[in-house]
Amino acid sequence: MDIVKLGFFSLLLCLEMSVHAQQNLIYNGDFELYSTCPTSESSPWQAPNYEITKCLGWRPPTYGTSDYFNTCAVATNVGIPNNALGSQLPASGNGYCGLFASSLTGGGNYPGIQWSEYIQGRFLSPLISGHVYHISFYVSLAEQSQYAVTQIGAYVSSNPISGSTSQPLNNIPQIESPENIFLTDSIGWRLIEGDYMAQGGEQYITIGNFHDSATTDTLQVHLWDPSFPNAYYYVDAVTAFDVTASSLNNIFTPNGDGINDELQFVVNWNDHVIIYDRWGLIVKQLDDGQDAWNGRASSGNQCADGTYYYVIYRRHDDMLIVLTKGFFQLLQ
Repeated sequence: MDIVKLGFFSLLLCLEMSVHAQQNLIYNGDFELYSTCPTSESSPWQAPNYEITKCLGWRPPTYGTSDYFNTCAVATNVGIPNNALGSQLPASGNGYCGLFASSLTGGGNYPGIQWSEYIQGRFLSPLISGHVYHISFYVSLAEQSQYAVTQIGAYVSSNPISGSTSQPLNNIPQIESPENIFLTDSIGWRLIEGDYMAQGGEQYITIGNFHDSATTDTLQVHLWDPSFPNAYYYVDAVTAFDVTASSLNNIFTPNGDGINDELQFVVNWNDHVIIYDRWGLIVKQLDDGQDAWNGRASSGNQCADGTYYYVIYRRHDDMLIVLTKGFFQLLQ
C-alpha cells in the first residue's frame, strides 16, 4: 500500500482513541454558555455587538455577521431546531453557531461582493510547542442554502485574526475538509478533524471557508432565490485534545530479554502504522491492524538506537486519514 500525503483532516470518522477522557481545550466549544439568549440573526448595523457575541468566548473576526442559535431563544428565527435558515438539532447540547461559507456572489453569473463569515474562539490556555493537538468540529448544511461547498477549515493562531470587510480571510487553515467532497449533508452532521503540531503560544481558533470565489468549488443543491446564491452552515462541537502523550511506552528496548521487546499500538483492522527515523525515512510499515513492532526495519535488520516517529492512518472509503502521531526512544 502506498501512503499518500492527504493533510491532517478527516470526514465522517469517530476517533477510536482515548481522547474522550481528556479535557476539551476549546473554551465553550459546544456553544452552551451565553450571556443572554439570542433574539435575532446578526445584522451589520449591530456591529460590533453581533448576536454571536452573546455566546461566551466567540466572536465574528470580520464584518461578516455569523449567528448564534439556542433552544432558549424565544425568537423562532434563531431557535432550535427550527430557525430562519432551516431545521437542525444540535450535534451536542442546546446551541450551535452558523455562518455563510460564502454567498458566492463574487464571480460567475453573480458579480458583486463575496460575503464570507467566520467564528473565532479561543483555547483554555496557550498551546505548547511540539505538542500534537487533535482538533475537530461538525458542520451541517442549512436547508435554505442554494449551494454546498467543499472546503471548510480551522485556522489556529497566536493572535486573533481579523478583517474589516466581508471578504475571505487570507489565511491557510491547518485543518480543512477535503477539496473534492462537497459538504451536502443537511440532515446529519459532518465531522471535520485533523492533527496540528503547535509552534507554541497559539491561543485562537477561527472557523470558516478561507477560499475566495475563484477557488471555492460549489454544487447547486436547491433552487432558491438565484439572486442570493448562498452556502450556509451550522457549526457545533468544536474540540481540541492534546494527543502528544499516548498509551505507548516512550522507551522501547527490543533486546531479546523478554521485557518490552515489542512496541504495542492501539489500532483497528483497517489501520496502518508508519514508523520513520529522525530523517523522515520510512523504517517499517504495519498494515491492516498489525499492532506490534519488534524493532526491525523492513529489511529485517535491527534498528539503531535513537528517536523514531510514528503516524497511524486509517483507510476510510478510498482515503487514508491521519488518526494520530507521536515519537519514542529505541534503546537496546
